[in-house]
Amino acid sequence: MQRLVHVKELASCAEQIGAEDTLKELLPLLDPISSDVETSVRQALAEQIVAFSKVLMGAADGVGVALEEGAAPTAAYDAVVLRCVPVLSKLLSGGSASSSNDLSSPGGAQLCDAAAEALVELAALLKPEDVGQTVRRHGRTRRRLARPQLATVSSSSGRCTSEGSGLPSGGGGGRRLGRRR
Repeated sequence: MQRLVHVKELASCAEQIGAEDTLKELLPLLDPISSDVETSVRQALAEQIVAFSKVLMGAADGVGVALEEGAAPTAAYDAVVLRCVPVLSKLLSGGSASSSNDLSSPGGAQLCDAAAEALVELAALLKPEDVGQTVRRHGRTRRRLARPQLATVSSSSGRCTSEGSGLPSGGGGGRRLGRRR
C-alpha cells in the first residue's frame, strides 16, 4: 500500500515542486495511477486531482510542457483540460482495465462518489467554454456539466455513471449519490 501513501501526497508534492515540475514529473503519472488495480489507490487519485489541478492552473502564463514527444508545449491550464478531466472520466467509469466500477466490489461506490465530486469541483474551475466541450469529448455525452447531480448507480447493472454531469447516464432505475460532507 505504499502506492496509496504516495498518491495521497500527490497534491502536496505538486505544491512543493511548482507547476512547471508538476507538468514534467507528476502529470505523466496520472494515467498509470488511474489504472491501478487497487480501488483505494484510484479513489485517492480522485480525491487529490482537484488540488493537483489547482497547482497547474495557478501557473504563470508561458509555463508549459510537451504532453507527447515532439509535440508543441501545452500550457498548464490546457494540461488540466486535456489530461486531468479525462482521468476523472476514466475513474468515474471505474478506472482499472481489469475491474469495472461495480458497486459490489470493495470501494466501488466510494470511487464513483469521489470521482463525480472531483469532476464537478474541477468543472467549476474551468473556463465556461471548456466545460461542455471537454466533458463532451471525454465523457461522450450530449449534456453540459452544469447540474448539481453527481452520480447515478444503475440498479440493473450496478455500474456507477454520472447523470447531469456531462458523462454517460446510467438511465432510469438508479439511485443518486450526493456530495460527501
